[in-house]
Amino acid sequence: MTDTSLTITRMELGKSTVRSFAITKETVIKGGKPKLKSKVTVEWVSGDNGDRAVKIILRATAPPPKKQ
Repeated sequence: MTDTSLTITRMELGKSTVRSFAITKETVIKGGKPKLKSKVTVEWVSGDNGDRAVKIILRATAPPPKKQ
């Protein structure tokens, strides 16, 4: 991740897909600044210059289950 781009890896049915998105001044980031290995939801649009992130939402990690 850089200030101008975001690369994500998506796991689906045991296969990983890597995508890169451009971050512009219009990109809305909710939930703080994304960090390495954090889970995010990306709303994006496709354009001539590649994919551009419109909204990035940080997902909260689930707390570990309580031991009984």
